Amino acid sequence: MRALLLWAWLAAGTDARRLAAKKKKVKKKEKPTCVDATCRTEHDGAYYHKIKCLAELAPVILEAQDGDRRVCADDWLLPALEIFAPGLDAFSDNCAACARPAPAAPAAAAAALAALQRRARLPAAKAADVVLVARRDKSHCWSRTCGARRFPAGRRFTKGAQRALVAALAPLGSVRVFWGENETLAETVRLFEGARVVVGYHGAGFANALFQRAAPACAVEIVAAYDDGRPWRTNEELVRFNANLKWRTVRLGLAEMLAANQNEKRPAAERYPLVKGVSDANRWLKAVAWVDLNATDVARVAAAAAACGGLPRGKSERTMKAGSGD
Repeated sequence: MRALLLWAWLAAGTDARRLAAKKKKVKKKEKPTCVDATCRTEHDGAYYHKIKCLAELAPVILEAQDGDRRVCADDWLLPALEIFAPGLDAFSDNCAACARPAPAAPAAAAAALAALQRRARLPAAKAADVVLVARRDKSHCWSRTCGARRFPAGRRFTKGAQRALVAALAPLGSVRVFWGENETLAETVRLFEGARVVVGYHGAGFANALFQRAAPACAVEIVAAYDDGRPWRTNEELVRFNANLKWRTVRLGLAEMLAANQNEKRPAAERYPLVKGVSDANRWLKAVAWVDLNATDVARVAAAAAACGGLPRGKSERTMKAGSGD
């Protein structure tokens, strides 16, 4: 009798262990409690690429905030998350342990960025109808091998061109020149949020057009053009991430760009790399010191801004033309 009881006890124990092992095998794998919001594209850390990456990751950030999930992000993104996703639990270590969502379509990214911007902690700031993106005279190294040789910061409007632009854009409403030097990210977002029109020469500052929330919103990008009419570069791709944004380019000829920069104290090969025998046009245009505009150029910029940004209430096309100086 005792033998039978012992055998039954052992059999029951074995069955219990088998059942436990079976349950362990079929147990579902737990989902990660965090999401990977690191930038998917390689870049050099430049401002333009950071802001574009923020837009691309907006759906991931928004879903994590709504779902009360942790977010693993690049170090540079953490301060931005404090602005756009208040209260989000974010960190920057061991992102490999987090779920990696599939890339979102640009339209979804645009909607998510707008939603995050509505939640953002932004300071009060004086609004401007038109923001003119400009650069100051800051020295930088024209190439990685220039050593102690340093040249003026590139792509600056001449004083005459900047004054003419401000005057020509004034009929559109209040104009503010944006240098992008001392403003925080939150202050920058607030400024561009209310701007109907953003104007400037091609550069990273146009990334802030993603924050424009006026309807319609307009960006007028001044850029050098090759002899066949192709623009040197353009940031027009940003319209994919802002449903309200319209983009216009005003192109300057190479001869005009050369004329504005022919007095720089550089060797001829560096000063005139676009002439016969020198091929690195892209490199020169990226670092060109001055951008000058004649009266026709200024009028073209003002007309493009009025056409796609809309005139303020009470203004007319006639008033606009009078303000442009033509």
